[in-house]
Parts: sequence; C-alpha cells; structure tokens
Amino acid sequence: MALYQAAPGEKAYNAFDLGLLLQPKAPDVVEVWPENWPAVELFIALGTQWRVSMGGPTGLDYNVLWTMIERKKLSIEDGDDLFYCVTHLEHEALKAMRPEQ
Repeated sequence: MALYQAAPGEKAYNAFDLGLLLQPKAPDVVEVWPENWPAVELFIALGTQWRVSMGGPTGLDYNVLWTMIERKKLSIEDGDDLFYCVTHLEHEALKAMRPEQ
C-alpha cells in the first residue's frame, strides 16, 4: 500500500554511521476506483488512530472507526460495508509496515 511502508532497517543508515536515515523512496502511485473512495478517505482520516504496542502498530482504534462511520448516518448495511473495506485497508497497511510477519 502506498500510504504505509516498512520502517527502514539498519541498511538505511549512512556510510559514516551517523544515524541519519536516508530519504525513503517516493510512494507508489495507485489508482482508486470511484466506489472505493469513501473507504480510502475514511482510512486516511484514521491515520492518527493506530494502536501501537512494543512491536509496532497492531491495528486501528475501532471505537474511533465506528464513531466516524456513525457520523456519516449511513444505513446499517452501508456502514458495515464501509467498516469491512476500511479493515481490509488496515490489514494491507499492516502487511506493508511489518512485512516480516
């Protein structure tokens, strides 16, 4: 996923071992189908709502996710569908951020 990527490893440090990270590569450009925009917009809005443990991000805060879905005043079916789409994006972002798992 273009919004998230794995943290740089030891190879990202410069040759003088000053602890300065190299600039990450520019994110890939992805095409989003129009019917997926609501989920992508909501997922981006949740960018500061990650739950994090000692091992890194574990997932989104679903309390905030459900609150944001409820504020859209969608039908139950549409709200459930939006939740499913956002959680799919969440799982893909976790795979991108933590590729070793």
